[in-house]
Amino acid sequence: MAAQADYSKKVDDAVQRATKILASHQLQPQKYKVHIRSKGANGPSDPHALSISTADGAVWVTETSFPFRCIEEVDPFGSDAFCSIVSRQMMELIRKVRQAGRPV
Repeated sequence: MAAQADYSKKVDDAVQRATKILASHQLQPQKYKVHIRSKGANGPSDPHALSISTADGAVWVTETSFPFRCIEEVDPFGSDAFCSIVSRQMMELIRKVRQAGRPV
């Protein structure tokens, strides 16, 4: 059971990291939601998916698959794989939001 709690904490921490990345790019985190889910049985051995959406859920972008180790490997300077994935998806979401004629 401790392993599941540790896994859940790492996923929650990753969601918080992603939210901080949005804020560091001058976006208002309350306007967006970050979702991380396992594509298997909710464990670190399964691939994971990251989605970023507008707060109302009208516009979504999803990174189809990345290994859990991307969440675990943290670079304090923000140049790790997870930060790159979040930044790329954030840019894609901004593009879609602008195409929809909505304010960023």
